[in-house]
Amino acid sequence: MPRKLVYGVGINDADYPVRPRAACDHVVCPYYAKWHAMLKRCYCPKSLMEYPTYIGCAVDARWHSFMAFRKWMSEQDWEGMQLDKDIIGNGRVYSPETCRFVPRWLNNIFLDHKASRGQLPQGVSQRGSGYQMRLGRGGERLIKTFQTVEEATNAYITAKMYYVRSKYHLLDLELIRGCERKLAELLEHSKI
Repeated sequence: MPRKLVYGVGINDADYPVRPRAACDHVVCPYYAKWHAMLKRCYCPKSLMEYPTYIGCAVDARWHSFMAFRKWMSEQDWEGMQLDKDIIGNGRVYSPETCRFVPRWLNNIFLDHKASRGQLPQGVSQRGSGYQMRLGRGGERLIKTFQTVEEATNAYITAKMYYVRSKYHLLDLELIRGCERKLAELLEHSKI
């Protein structure tokens, strides 16, 4: 009997149960969990309403097959890591060429919280008569207040660049290049 498509595109072609029905029904294959979450971000209408930054994102047709994704993932260093499509990719497509498993700190450092900052540059929000720059760094928060948007923006960019580059010893060359591209984009988009 053919299986139902996952979010209208995914094919669970596993030759084993990805959700065992035994006593621990809550146990899910970790490969399947990552694959399912990726499809959900791109194709689940409810998820897209909650996280509209994923509208227009897609999963490469090769990864519509669970077993193809599983094969790729099994060749990666993935345990304790998060699947990222933004650092080495264009941020729109999940594929073997655009994705990497990265540490949480790296995946989170390039998030842009547009809703909380309005029209201000990334990392800057208005507080009273001043402007606050906020940067989360591995569980810590750096928060400083400045008189002008320009001062807060420059402080944010400088702090973010310093923090990311201080971690380069943990990354390979491909991720370092991706980080430098993301930092350059941040610099360009933060110009007032």
